[in-house]
Amino acid sequence: MFYVAPSRSSAVLEAILGKDFAGKISCDFYGVYQKFARTPKAELLLCWAHLIREVKFLSENDDKKVSR
Repeated sequence: MFYVAPSRSSAVLEAILGKDFAGKISCDFYGVYQKFARTPKAELLLCWAHLIREVKFLSENDDKKVSR
């Protein structure tokens, strides 16, 4: 499902899915999804493309401690 809203707030997500959503949510690492991760009925499936992008960004950091 795709939904376009003026914001990415947790209120928008909750209005679409409901407070008691039971299912899988394929998503990026945006914080509003954590609200559903804390419920036993919902499962977050984090996007591999976003994960790869984040790891690549960290590996190219100028700070050697971070890039390792």
